Amino acid sequence: MSSEKNLNKTVVRKWEKVKVPKMIYLFDIVFWLVVAGVTVLIITTILSIFIR
Repeated sequence: MSSEKNLNKTVVRKWEKVKVPKMIYLFDIVFWLVVAGVTVLIITTILSIFIR
Protein backbone atom coordinates (compact mmCIF):
# COMPACT_ATOMS: atom_id res chain seq x y z
CA MET A 1 0.00 0.00 0.00
CA SER A 2 2.70 2.48 1.04
CA SER A 3 4.75 1.82 -2.11
CA GLU A 4 1.68 2.54 -4.28
CA LYS A 5 1.04 5.81 -2.42
CA ASN A 6 4.66 6.85 -2.92
CA LEU A 7 4.39 6.04 -6.63
CA ASN A 8 1.25 8.18 -6.93
CA LYS A 9 3.01 11.05 -5.13
CA THR A 10 5.99 10.90 -7.49
CA VAL A 11 3.69 10.83 -10.54
CA VAL A 12 1.75 13.84 -9.23
CA ARG A 13 5.00 15.71 -8.57
CA LYS A 14 6.25 14.97 -12.08
CA TRP A 15 2.99 16.24 -13.59
CA GLU A 16 3.18 19.37 -11.41
CA LYS A 17 6.75 19.97 -12.62
CA VAL A 18 5.70 19.66 -16.26
CA LYS A 19 3.93 22.89 -17.19
CA VAL A 20 1.39 22.19 -19.92
CA PRO A 21 1.15 24.98 -22.51
CA LYS A 22 -2.22 26.67 -22.98
CA MET A 23 -2.20 25.69 -26.67
CA ILE A 24 -2.80 22.04 -25.73
CA TYR A 25 -5.84 23.04 -23.66
CA LEU A 26 -7.17 25.13 -26.57
CA PHE A 27 -6.60 22.24 -28.99
CA ASP A 28 -8.41 19.86 -26.62
CA ILE A 29 -11.41 22.23 -26.34
CA VAL A 30 -11.55 22.70 -30.14
CA PHE A 31 -11.29 18.93 -30.68
CA TRP A 32 -14.20 18.24 -28.31
CA LEU A 33 -16.25 21.03 -29.94
CA VAL A 34 -15.66 19.44 -33.36
CA VAL A 35 -16.62 16.00 -32.01
CA ALA A 36 -19.81 17.45 -30.49
CA GLY A 37 -20.66 19.20 -33.77
CA VAL A 38 -20.15 16.02 -35.80
CA THR A 39 -22.32 13.99 -33.40
CA VAL A 40 -25.07 16.63 -33.55
CA LEU A 41 -24.93 16.59 -37.38
CA ILE A 42 -25.20 12.79 -37.45
CA ILE A 43 -28.13 12.83 -34.99
CA THR A 44 -29.96 15.54 -36.97
CA THR A 45 -29.49 13.67 -40.26
CA ILE A 46 -30.79 10.42 -38.72
CA LEU A 47 -33.78 12.29 -37.23
CA SER A 48 -34.55 13.97 -40.57
CA ILE A 49 -34.46 10.58 -42.34
CA PHE A 50 -36.84 9.11 -39.74
CA ILE A 51 -39.17 12.13 -39.93
CA ARG A 52 -39.37 11.77 -43.73
